[in-house]
Amino acid sequence: MKNLSPKIQVFGAGCFSCKRLLELTRKATAELGLLSEVEYVEDFKKMMEMEIMSLPAIAINNKPIMTGQVPEIAKIKELILTNMNHQSDKINNNFEQGGCSCGGKC
Repeated sequence: MKNLSPKIQVFGAGCFSCKRLLELTRKATAELGLLSEVEYVEDFKKMMEMEIMSLPAIAINNKPIMTGQVPEIAKIKELILTNMNHQSDKINNNFEQGGCSCGGKC
């Protein structure tokens, strides 16, 4: 698992809950052995573009995976792993169908 490095973002407004989710997400990625740096995003325009309507939120590779809560670290790890696996399956399915992960844009 050490070679995986998805883009992980925590969206927040700077409040205690948002910063707590950032701290827990960083700890979760470290415990999972991911090389990802967790980015903290306070840009409301970016949140609106990603259709994040409730804070705090976590996104993996620009896809929101959780909004409006601060779950326990075990749940954060589960969300990260589940969503990484789902995106990996999507890429693998594209290759199996003779395409690539770019969605036909290459």
